[in-house]
Amino acid sequence: MNSSLTDQLNEKVAGWEKQPSSLSIDAVQEFIGQIDPADTEQRHLAARAYAVLAKERFSRRDRFDPLIRSWVEQGLEWDDTEKDLLFLKGLETLFAVRDMAFSRTMAPIRETDQSSARKKAAEQLKASADSEREQLKQAEEVLQQSTMDTELLNDHLPGILEAVQKGLSLYKRVADEAEEYLETASGSFYSPEQVKKLKLSIQELLEVKQEWESQFAALDQYTTMMPGDPLTELDQMIGLEQVKDNVHRMYHYLQYQKQRKDQGYQWKDERSLHMILTGNPGTGKTMLARMLAKIYHHLGILPRDEVLEADRSQLVGAYVGQTEEKTMHLVKEAVGGVLFIMKHTASGVKGCPAMISDRLR
Repeated sequence: MNSSLTDQLNEKVAGWEKQPSSLSIDAVQEFIGQIDPADTEQRHLAARAYAVLAKERFSRRDRFDPLIRSWVEQGLEWDDTEKDLLFLKGLETLFAVRDMAFSRTMAPIRETDQSSARKKAAEQLKASADSEREQLKQAEEVLQQSTMDTELLNDHLPGILEAVQKGLSLYKRVADEAEEYLETASGSFYSPEQVKKLKLSIQELLEVKQEWESQFAALDQYTTMMPGDPLTELDQMIGLEQVKDNVHRMYHYLQYQKQRKDQGYQWKDERSLHMILTGNPGTGKTMLARMLAKIYHHLGILPRDEVLEADRSQLVGAYVGQTEEKTMHLVKEAVGGVLFIMKHTASGVKGCPAMISDRLR
């Protein structure tokens, strides 16, 4: 064993652990080139170096991506007992499972609805319950395949698996009861008793969902997003799962784009940040426009996070030439923030949040 080299390598890793932001992929690759695969202590240092890389990237992104997973796997190949890598591996398993289940809203059947509406609600309940059961089965399989003996998994697995088992049983009950309702309902006649059973099952599901969420609440301490972060605010809102996913993807794409610019790379054709939001009144379009303004400001794309809201009456003039004048006045007023133009149509309301940079084009 070359104790002198090992001491030097250990000192280097210790420095990276104190200042993880100073570490680069190239530095780790150069470091790995000095490792003696036959030296157990040096192999552990290689695993620690990969752990610093993975932890630092996770602390900036608050989610697992292919690069973090790759570093965790490579580190464990050097030393499969490295505690930080095992912790990240276990945390990834739990994060993946958290997003797999109890994601759908189970709307109950109401006695005051018309028969066609009750039938449609029962069909939707059955479809949602069947889909959730499949998701829960996948989650159960992921958890059962995890053979790592880590403190994190040992603390959380029992409660999570218990919620999975309860969910599987309850979703099957809801699907069966919804199907039975569809079989017994005829015209405007239906079984009030069957509707009552469905309501009770859905209420039990809500209680299990709360148990599920409480099991994962402790994981929030491992992410570094501050309460004021726009993504955190978005995630705290109820529903809008597809919207949340799309905004998360866009956020991390813009974050990646910003990092490339900081390193001197230039984009020939940058992605437009203007967009159209459609939906009925009260579905969250204005809220989302304000959230996008906060995200753009948070990433440094806009100097301020203010949103100027406008509709047709503020844009269209009473005589020829006034429309252009009024529109340009609003654009200038919105420079540095977001101009949100609302348009009412026969099919609903459209909102167009336009990012107004400090340079008019």
